Amino acid sequence: MGQRISAETKAMRMPDVRVEGPPRLLYDSVRGGPHRPFVSGGGENGCNASIVHVVYESRQMYPAYVIEVRAMGVAAVAAALRAHGSVSRVALAACERLVNLCGEVQNRQAAVDAGGIEAIVAALQAHPQVADVQQNGCRAMAFVCAGTDAAGIARKRAADVGGIEAIVAALQAHPQVAGVQGNGCCALGNVCVGTDATGIARIQRAADAGGIEVVVASLQAHSQDAGVQQSGCRALFNVCNGSDAAARARRQRAVTAGATEAAVGAMQAHPGDAAVQRHGQRLRDLLA
Repeated sequence: MGQRISAETKAMRMPDVRVEGPPRLLYDSVRGGPHRPFVSGGGENGCNASIVHVVYESRQMYPAYVIEVRAMGVAAVAAALRAHGSVSRVALAACERLVNLCGEVQNRQAAVDAGGIEAIVAALQAHPQVADVQQNGCRAMAFVCAGTDAAGIARKRAADVGGIEAIVAALQAHPQVAGVQGNGCCALGNVCVGTDATGIARIQRAADAGGIEVVVASLQAHSQDAGVQQSGCRALFNVCNGSDAAARARRQRAVTAGATEAAVGAMQAHPGDAAVQRHGQRLRDLLA
């Protein structure tokens, strides 16, 4: 109390809500006084300082110490998402940045090593009704978990931290949002790969979470969206593939839900799309 406040500190201002431009990551730290518009009176010897206790909530604005999330590297953006993913704007910006970074294969393992999978899952769980977060979180998950080599298979451990359930929940919560449906189906298809015991367990976990029915519903609701049709047919093929009794039961569930008709409809609606034709035919043959 009574310490003199520097000119730099006096000049600090709270940032306005930023509507356009790169999103900002806001830190919850503050330097002392003057704390206006709450005028608490002068300190000792006329200094305009005071003892102030500040409690921050996620909806409050923070002092103007900002980092442009879109300029971050892989490790930094994963750390930002872990630390501030409960703030929807930060979660969205960080997931978008991971999408951009992990579109490049060489960045995917770095994202996993930095805790990116856990951070993405936590963001999806924290903002179930924010469609943009769900769309970009699922897309980031799809990129991070892509690949069928040894490293790619290892990255599919998203299933171990609730990734499959988070993806299915996103599809269930936003059935009419094509972006969520396409990216969610893509993410589910990328996670549900593998023929070893761990891979089979992931696939069964997706079925147990309701993945079969929700993907069929996605195909039915977005018949004119080629991206949804391609990703949905691929996801269903991966979840229904296999030769054991459990796989046969999954295929029966898919048929009962309308997957055969959905595959035929996808091929009929997109005759000139090679990817839709390929994945639709594979699914149709599997379920025959």
